[in-house]
Amino acid sequence: MDYTTPFQFNETTEEIMKNMFSLYQESIKQVYSSLDINVLKSMADEIIHKKRIFLFSYGDTQTTVINFTNKLVKVNIFPTLATQFGEERHISKRMNKDDYALIISYRGQERLLECVQTLSKNHVRIGLITANKKNSLMAYCDDLIMIPDCEKENRISTFYSQLAFQYVLSNLYAIIYHQVND
Repeated sequence: MDYTTPFQFNETTEEIMKNMFSLYQESIKQVYSSLDINVLKSMADEIIHKKRIFLFSYGDTQTTVINFTNKLVKVNIFPTLATQFGEERHISKRMNKDDYALIISYRGQERLLECVQTLSKNHVRIGLITANKKNSLMAYCDDLIMIPDCEKENRISTFYSQLAFQYVLSNLYAIIYHQVND
């Protein structure tokens, strides 16, 4: 299958479904091969043991993060989506060493740079999940997961990025669930 054109307008529904299956399968393989288990464990430990958890994301990614939040609630962890109402700057100023910040951003959000700098000054541990190797936020992060940057290769790119984040966050949740229920 040519991943630069996952489907064509003249394809049948069945062909589209097969191509989507292949896209999902290949995406999971790529993300799986790039995951660092030790970083996932570190993020899980922070989420379990810190007093407060704050999640930072925008756009389509926020939908995936809300799903992750819903899962965490089931294991008695109640994170705050810091970017939900545009209060991320205000929230980051009030975070401290007892808190954990997890940023999920495919390309990297320059508008979070000020927040991340504030978090760093306040000695807040920061996790970042991104595909951007030049993400300016990386310099301030304690835990970093780099997913392969494959969005530009696919005409239906948001499928890849959302699937990639969903897969990483599902693995993170599975580790948390296992540790909390051990």
